[in-house]
Amino acid sequence: ILFLLLSIWAIIQFYTGEFYIVPWSKRSNTIFYTPNTYAAGINLVLFPLIAIYLLNDKYRRTLLFLIGLIFFTLLLTKSKGGWVSFIIGLILISFIYLHFFKLELKKLSFIVLTICFTFSFFLLTHQFQQTSVTSQHSLKEKIKVDIANITRMNNVVNKSAYRLVLYEQAWERIKKKPIVGHGYHNFQYYWLKDQQPPFRNNHTDFVHNDYLQIWMETGLLGLLPIFALIFYFYYSLYRYCKSKEVIVRNNHSYLLAISGGMSAYFAHAMVDFVFYPCFLALVFSAYLAVSNKVLFDTKIHNGSRYEN
Repeated sequence: ILFLLLSIWAIIQFYTGEFYIVPWSKRSNTIFYTPNTYAAGINLVLFPLIAIYLLNDKYRRTLLFLIGLIFFTLLLTKSKGGWVSFIIGLILISFIYLHFFKLELKKLSFIVLTICFTFSFFLLTHQFQQTSVTSQHSLKEKIKVDIANITRMNNVVNKSAYRLVLYEQAWERIKKKPIVGHGYHNFQYYWLKDQQPPFRNNHTDFVHNDYLQIWMETGLLGLLPIFALIFYFYYSLYRYCKSKEVIVRNNHSYLLAISGGMSAYFAHAMVDFVFYPCFLALVFSAYLAVSNKVLFDTKIHNGSRYEN
């Protein structure tokens, strides 16, 4: 319900330019500080809906509508990291759904068609907002300009250069204290101290790569547990899917949801700061709890599986 209301708010923000708590030009962020963190939150909500649709025969049209609506708000964030991480999560759950569960392709096809239709609708409505495109432009030029504006490719060089400088500064600090780090949430102070032209007096709290920032601030002592958690999650997921025993059907939707949601979350952390916002951390904790119940509470002894 919360994200349904936020979706309506995001649409109003994007198409009217009003009702921003934290102003962002032509990008929706609702209650979140940045559109990128909002996109990460959307992905954590979107994958459970997709999993329920794929493994439930009830409320198909309602679920498809909700998936389309919330995916539409993901597009409104114009977050390239959010889009790419969504694709990564969708590819993984599609593979599990088809390869391990060996279920019908029809439902998955409807998901893909809904996503394509939603993107086309977004592309169409976005064209009406363009001031740089005139009737004198050819259709090919209009589409090219529109996609460039939607993906913000016209600004990708400047953004990439800025991110690379952040990564470089973090790496230089990591080399000085690789084991214990420089202290939690201290990157912002070292950035102000180390920054070079043309980034003088530019303030940011985050590296925009959570793994680099955690390493820089807490050292390997903080980074290795994160990597151990990620490795153990995928290792347990693989063992669960490869089990010769029949997987309990009630766990199918949970398995797809956590596979897609956590994969999107881990991928997005490579280009943004999704580990730090409180709301995202709380939802991620819920994902971990469900993962523990579905994957880790199921014991395997001598090749047989039983439920606690």
